[in-house]
Amino acid sequence: MDYDGDDFSEFIKIKVECFCPRFKSFKKFTNLARICPILSRAIEKGHKVDVPDDVLERIAEVLKLTENETTKMRELATESRVYAIATDYINSNECVRRMMCEIQAAGARDSDWIKFAETLKQRNRTRDPRR
Repeated sequence: MDYDGDDFSEFIKIKVECFCPRFKSFKKFTNLARICPILSRAIEKGHKVDVPDDVLERIAEVLKLTENETTKMRELATESRVYAIATDYINSNECVRRMMCEIQAAGARDSDWIKFAETLKQRNRTRDPRR
């Protein structure tokens, strides 16, 4: 059965609960995959987390994921990682937090973000002509 959702934690929980009844519990799975308790709880609770590559390898091995399932898991982990990094950045920077609220209130579109990114790239090229 292919997973068509978009959540890393949900993907892992479904694989553990439905396809690997031998684990009997999520905790047993995380012990076998050598996932630290903090990361284990975050995954189990459905939090967006930054999962290291070595942990992803162990998860794939313990769950005996197919190549397609491993690819899907890695894609979902990347999305989760980006979300976790962005959230940390926004929460740790007052200016960015205020700007994000303003951008949301203004109803920014994808084209606005692309234009903003291009402006930053151009500014960086002007500062460093090697780029």
